[in-house]
Amino acid sequence: MPRQVQSGSICKLKHVKGGKIQSNRGGSSLAFVSCQPQSSEGSQNFELSDTEEFGFGPTHSGDDPGVEEHICIKTDPDSAFDPNINQFCTTSINKSIKIEADVMLTQEVIQSTERLLKSVMPKHWTVIADQEGYNCLQISRGKDPAFQRNIYVTHSGTLRITVHRKELSEKLVKEITKDWAHGLRLNSQSSKFFVDNVLGLVMAIRTYEICAGVHQLKFESMWASSSELGYIDNNPYGEARYNKTFRSTRCSLLVPVQTKSCAWCKKVSHTFNARFKHFSEDVSSPFTPNEKLTQSQKNSKLCFQSKTISNLRKQLQRHLQECNPQSSEELG
Repeated sequence: MPRQVQSGSICKLKHVKGGKIQSNRGGSSLAFVSCQPQSSEGSQNFELSDTEEFGFGPTHSGDDPGVEEHICIKTDPDSAFDPNINQFCTTSINKSIKIEADVMLTQEVIQSTERLLKSVMPKHWTVIADQEGYNCLQISRGKDPAFQRNIYVTHSGTLRITVHRKELSEKLVKEITKDWAHGLRLNSQSSKFFVDNVLGLVMAIRTYEICAGVHQLKFESMWASSSELGYIDNNPYGEARYNKTFRSTRCSLLVPVQTKSCAWCKKVSHTFNARFKHFSEDVSSPFTPNEKLTQSQKNSKLCFQSKTISNLRKQLQRHLQECNPQSSEELG
């Protein structure tokens, strides 16, 4: 009967046989474990049979295409679970398989990772840590700085990206995070890789700029009456692209650096432009309701209608003269 690994022990396992570990299954060959219990007793070496299962799941690939890194969890039902010990271990699969266990995530690892993140952040970016992860923040220039962008990464690798405290669309987030190592978790062995991935995400965000919305001041008089199309942005976050603007309710917030406005704000701009062109014309369509006309257009419409009535009266008078001269004189 093979001996159990003591719960709460820091262990290293070497899988003798090469090849891949099937998902949620143990390897098929003999495995050896060297185990150092937390007690004062010496280290012990013992053999694990194939019936003691370890669950495995892939995390990421290294530089070597023949090597995959995995996470394994010991799932032996006869082994007691110690909540004070991190049961995860990383593996590299090549000709031989090595599994190294890691103690639970410590405050020292969290703080050292925070210091490392701060040291690699680009200008106008900073890091604020909380109990669950790290806020990577872009700060506005000038006085009274504000947080314009926030990339929040938890220790377990969960992401949330906000701009002006609003979450981005799922489509845009998928594009920005396409190179993110999904399944990444922070521990003492993955700290540098964790920082590399966060920095890569910051650099990806920097290839985008804030959408300028409909910032042309000639449309400003229409903003207040167009709440069905969007809202006024008075630039409380100190963006450099505009002083104030009108933003579509479906604005994507971020656009590629070379683009000025998102597709939704461009549609609103076209609507405003059509209205502006209509209002700037002195002569409007005779079918346009008076409440939608400017005062100048109302005056022009009144003059046009007056001339039309005068011309119709003259035509009617000529027609009556031809038919009945006496009636024509009475009408005159």
